[in-house]
Amino acid sequence: MDLEEARSFLREHHRGILATVRKDGRPQMSPVSVALDGEGRPAMQDQGRVIVRIDIERAGPDRHA
Repeated sequence: MDLEEARSFLREHHRGILATVRKDGRPQMSPVSVALDGEGRPAMQDQGRVIVRIDIERAGPDRHA
Protein backbone atom coordinates (compact mmCIF):
# COMPACT_ATOMS: atom_id res chain seq x y z
CA MET A 1 0.00 0.00 0.00
CA ASP A 2 1.45 3.36 -0.94
CA LEU A 3 0.88 6.64 0.92
CA GLU A 4 -2.08 7.78 -1.20
CA GLU A 5 -3.81 4.41 -0.82
CA ALA A 6 -3.35 4.66 2.96
CA ARG A 7 -4.81 8.18 2.98
CA SER A 8 -7.76 7.04 0.88
CA PHE A 9 -8.37 4.17 3.31
CA LEU A 10 -8.30 6.53 6.32
CA ARG A 11 -10.77 8.91 4.66
CA GLU A 12 -13.32 6.08 4.69
CA HIS A 13 -12.34 4.09 7.80
CA HIS A 14 -12.08 6.09 11.03
CA ARG A 15 -11.91 3.39 13.71
CA GLY A 16 -8.81 1.44 14.61
CA ILE A 17 -6.90 -0.32 17.34
CA LEU A 18 -3.64 1.09 18.67
CA ALA A 19 -1.30 -1.57 20.05
CA THR A 20 1.25 -0.45 22.65
CA VAL A 21 3.33 -2.22 25.29
CA ARG A 22 2.78 -1.63 29.00
CA LYS A 23 5.67 -0.97 31.37
CA ASP A 24 5.61 -4.62 32.46
CA GLY A 25 5.88 -5.81 28.84
CA ARG A 26 2.26 -6.88 28.39
CA PRO A 27 0.40 -5.71 25.28
CA GLN A 28 -2.21 -2.96 25.55
CA MET A 29 -4.88 -2.59 22.87
CA SER A 30 -6.85 0.66 22.73
CA PRO A 31 -9.67 1.68 20.38
CA VAL A 32 -8.92 4.94 18.58
CA SER A 33 -10.54 7.26 16.07
CA VAL A 34 -8.27 8.14 13.15
CA ALA A 35 -8.55 11.05 10.72
CA LEU A 36 -6.21 12.99 8.46
CA ASP A 37 -4.97 16.38 9.63
CA GLY A 38 -4.69 19.42 7.35
CA GLU A 39 -1.38 18.14 5.96
CA GLY A 40 -2.64 14.62 5.22
CA ARG A 41 -1.00 13.01 8.25
CA PRO A 42 -2.92 10.53 10.41
CA ALA A 43 -4.14 11.93 13.72
CA MET A 44 -5.58 9.75 16.50
CA GLN A 45 -7.96 10.38 19.35
CA ASP A 46 -8.17 7.81 22.12
CA GLN A 47 -10.92 9.02 24.47
CA GLY A 48 -8.28 10.96 26.44
CA ARG A 49 -6.51 7.97 27.99
CA VAL A 50 -3.15 9.18 29.28
CA ILE A 51 -1.78 5.65 29.65
CA VAL A 52 -1.69 5.19 25.86
CA ARG A 53 0.44 8.32 25.48
CA ILE A 54 2.80 7.09 28.18
CA ASP A 55 3.17 3.69 26.48
CA ILE A 56 3.90 5.35 23.12
CA GLU A 57 6.46 7.73 24.61
CA ARG A 58 8.19 4.86 26.42
CA ALA A 59 8.49 2.89 23.16
CA GLY A 60 10.56 5.66 21.56
CA PRO A 61 10.50 7.13 18.04
CA ASP A 62 11.92 4.04 16.32
CA ARG A 63 8.93 1.92 17.48
CA HIS A 64 6.14 4.13 16.06
CA ALA A 65 4.46 2.85 12.94
